[in-house]
Amino acid sequence: MLLEFFAAIFTALAAGGVAMLVGRLSGGALPRWFTPVCAGLALFAYVLWSEYTWYGRTVETMPDSLVVVSAHESRQPFRPWTYAVPFVSRFAAVNQDMHRTNPNVPGKVLTELVLFTRWQPPSALPIAVDCELMRRADISDGAEFSETGDIVGAEWFDQDPADPVMDAACGAR
Repeated sequence: MLLEFFAAIFTALAAGGVAMLVGRLSGGALPRWFTPVCAGLALFAYVLWSEYTWYGRTVETMPDSLVVVSAHESRQPFRPWTYAVPFVSRFAAVNQDMHRTNPNVPGKVLTELVLFTRWQPPSALPIAVDCELMRRADISDGAEFSETGDIVGAEWFDQDPADPVMDAACGAR
């Protein structure tokens, strides 16, 4: 976040400097407000570019083992243009490198759901997926495997077979 702050300030200063140079080269023909307006517009343009390209830039740098399963488009009242063109402020991905299976318990996969949010570090949520019964459970600290291979202490939720989390977890077994 701090680097983006400095990049925004540098962009504004650079645009203001170019505007001042253009003003000098024009022999003072440009109005005095031209320089700060150019700096402000450059700052605004950089912030818009940074917000709208964050999702694409982040996904582009992710390893192939992370499969994006959902993206949340943000619309905010203090940014009225987002109602016309929303931007992605957070998304989730299944980490297929973290898939764990047990041959004694077919159809169940332990994996990791990685949550990405703008301005925050990614966080990982361990999940269990039952591919046969189409259900999912978030693994908490109190969850344990029983002798039968079921997960005790986890609350299972029925899932739609078309759910991208189910597809990413069960399709890669």
